[in-house]
Amino acid sequence: MKNLICILFSAILFSCSEDKKPLELFSPEAFAFSMEPGWELNASVRVKNFAQKKESEVYKVEIAYSVILKNTVGKKIKTISSGVLNDSAVEEFQDLPIEVQTELDSTVSYGNYNILFSVTDKYSNEKDTLIKPFILSAE
Repeated sequence: MKNLICILFSAILFSCSEDKKPLELFSPEAFAFSMEPGWELNASVRVKNFAQKKESEVYKVEIAYSVILKNTVGKKIKTISSGVLNDSAVEEFQDLPIEVQTELDSTVSYGNYNILFSVTDKYSNEKDTLIKPFILSAE
């Protein structure tokens, strides 16, 4: 009986403890609209499991990001955007969006491309990257 109680107590203790999950990018999207003489490219991704600092009843986050357009063999076409996402709220964040938009000139032709999302959590120094393939087509 004593062993059973110890096992149950251990199971409850370990199931209630929160393991730190790694920084994660998820739900990437990328699409383009044809505009004469080029394209309007929109891309987004969500980030979760980032560190948050609580100061004066406010949660703060600081996430550096870059979004790069590459061809399918990995050659960089254009840095779409880069910066630091600073945000604060009275409640803890679950996740945050990173949304970018750019125009591509007519030198970017129909075909397959990749958007490389890279983020660094400035509080924990954790990093993550995610590649989102997409197609530029006449449709």
